[in-house]
Amino acid sequence: LFRSQLFDTSDDISGGTNQSWGPDASAAGVKTYDNYKSFFKTGITYNNNLAIDGGNENTMYRFSYSNYKNDGIIPNTWMKRNTVRLNAEHKLNDRVKVGTNISYANTQTQKPQNGSNLAGVMLGLLRMPISYDINDYQYDATGNVKTYYGVYDNPLYSVKKNTYDENVNRVFGNTYLNIKATNWLDISYKLGLDQYSQRARQVYAISSIGDDNGLRYGQMNIDNQTYMQIYSDLLLTAKKTFKEKWNTSLTLGNNIWHNKTTDDFSRGRNMAVPGVYNLNNTAERYASNSNYSARTYAFFFDGSIDYKSAIFLGFTGRNESSSAYDKGNRSFFYPSANTSIVISELVKMPKWFSFAKVRASYANVGLAPTSYQNRTYYVQNPLTDGYTNGNTFPYMNTVGYGLNNSLGSANLKPEKQRGFEYGADIRFFEGRLTLDVTYYDQKSSDVLLYRPVAPSSGANQIYTNSAQISNKGWEVALGATPIDKKNFKWDVNITWYKNNSKVLKLADGVDELNIEDGFDGISAYAIVGQPFGAFYGTTWQKTSDGKLIIDPSTGRPIQDPKNQNLGNAQPDWLSGIRNTFTYKNLSFTFLWDVRKGGKIWNGTRARLNSLGMSKESEDRDHAYTIDGVYATSIGADGYAVAGTAANTTTISAKDYYRNYQGDFGGVTSTVIEDGSWIRLREVALSYRFKFKEKKFIQYVDLSLSGRNVLLFTKYSGVDPETSLTGAGSNIQGYDYFNNPGTKSIFFGLKAGF
Repeated sequence: LFRSQLFDTSDDISGGTNQSWGPDASAAGVKTYDNYKSFFKTGITYNNNLAIDGGNENTMYRFSYSNYKNDGIIPNTWMKRNTVRLNAEHKLNDRVKVGTNISYANTQTQKPQNGSNLAGVMLGLLRMPISYDINDYQYDATGNVKTYYGVYDNPLYSVKKNTYDENVNRVFGNTYLNIKATNWLDISYKLGLDQYSQRARQVYAISSIGDDNGLRYGQMNIDNQTYMQIYSDLLLTAKKTFKEKWNTSLTLGNNIWHNKTTDDFSRGRNMAVPGVYNLNNTAERYASNSNYSARTYAFFFDGSIDYKSAIFLGFTGRNESSSAYDKGNRSFFYPSANTSIVISELVKMPKWFSFAKVRASYANVGLAPTSYQNRTYYVQNPLTDGYTNGNTFPYMNTVGYGLNNSLGSANLKPEKQRGFEYGADIRFFEGRLTLDVTYYDQKSSDVLLYRPVAPSSGANQIYTNSAQISNKGWEVALGATPIDKKNFKWDVNITWYKNNSKVLKLADGVDELNIEDGFDGISAYAIVGQPFGAFYGTTWQKTSDGKLIIDPSTGRPIQDPKNQNLGNAQPDWLSGIRNTFTYKNLSFTFLWDVRKGGKIWNGTRARLNSLGMSKESEDRDHAYTIDGVYATSIGADGYAVAGTAANTTTISAKDYYRNYQGDFGGVTSTVIEDGSWIRLREVALSYRFKFKEKKFIQYVDLSLSGRNVLLFTKYSGVDPETSLTGAGSNIQGYDYFNNPGTKSIFFGLKAGF
């Protein structure tokens, strides 16, 4: 992946050290370092569980304790969690039961810098040549940390000094009452709670470039969050059988859900004493507070009827009111219906044809908008100029407010998803061969998105119902037991999944909508007629037969003035193949995970090409001629007229990798790669030692397993299963100095008493 020398980076927009062209440092007799391997380490995880259960004919209880500890692959990162659970139930009489389930968990973590920031791990690490010692980060003559690129912290220094600590206390559980009012009517009530408090502290040590101002004066952020969710469920369930043929069931229910979140944030900058991380040690302080609450009420029913356990019909309905809507427009109804027929119960089948069922369903579900989006609010906005950190209200003892760059919408409706689903479940040879096939057709309407508005409104966007999206696909599950002997059994399970997404409609007069920005030159769009989340970015101009159009004056391709569709991060299809072998008490299983298609933007590759740090840029000892045809003219609009003469202009290796294969003048389409993979997702071997029933120990299970054992892919980055933007983002498939994935090996011991 790495070379010892960079290209001349004097014109690198990120600044830093100049390096001239040259051979490998090792070839020049210069001392070399394996900074990548010396930085990352083997992570170790310990997971211990203890459970005690018991009871009698009226009372049941189970108490459990678990302890989890993980040392991460990045130095000075770890996680510790202790969890206590209690489940108990008591029968007051033949008709009344009471019970409770309650858990408490304390989680403490220390994490590395996340995302693409100046104190991040990979940004500095991958820029370091093998002639630079990452361990030598003690302060230079100016008092700053030693690092290869002055604009990025030394990653080893960052993980030791710029720590992010988190402490979470969580209590969750419920108490319930079950009453059998009659032989055909059951009444149940459940009251539940989920509450946690989280204290997070982010530190940027004195001399770190990661603080907000980039002045290396030190900074600490403290974020205290509390969350509380209370829910109530009341269910009345009636069941009746008529003439021993018709089985009926009807449930009427009420659900109340309420949550509240409070976030208290404080920041201190300009530290006086190094290593003292207390707000009283900072000269400049800032604090903010936010509160969030939401509540829903719902009444619902769930009914079913079946004839001889062969023909089934079900129907549901839910009327929900949410505080996220305006008054007078808060109530919405969501119905569903389903039916299935067990053909093998109605028609005499051959002996080898064990079971056959077909099914169909329709559902209409809704998603409420985020709270506080139905109105336009004024907040304390920062005032910035795009170059400095700017100023934040209160400023000079004055409180000020402004629009939060977004307008609210008074007529919000729920995001609705209407879907049809059809399926069949077929089994042969007494279940030794099974096939389950599902086809679905779902349409999401009134999709909630931010869409742009004229800046003259005082904002840039508005949150509203903006789109219609279609999702159609297949889910197939095939199971087989090729061998089933007395002491030996072989099971095979294959799954296959394919989804086709298409944006059907956007807001009136809008054909494309930027759903989330990524980096300059590439963003994710919703475009009518295209899958949701399509990559749109920069690319080269080409002739109708796909040849690059070359600028005669530079010998490089000419960029297209408009961004183009570069594909989608969503895969064409996914599949899993699991084999399980059992011999007496020995079990062996492995799972192959297959992904076909799906694009990934490898921004790391583009930047490393520009810097001459990639393996790809190693062939730099000659000039290059880019295959293409010369442009005869370039219009004022930036579009070129292609000629027929082939390009013969040579360019230097530096020009080739920086401005053609890199991101200094290059385009994003160059590093859009196929994210297909075949990976051995899981391998597990286990053995159970059984003991006589009267022994104190009844059994002992020993297991050895691996996770992400093998990976076969053409993707050149760390792992195609990566995402810079995280699970909460609308966009996937961004790889820009992402942390690598992990391969795990597990040893397990379980005993039953």
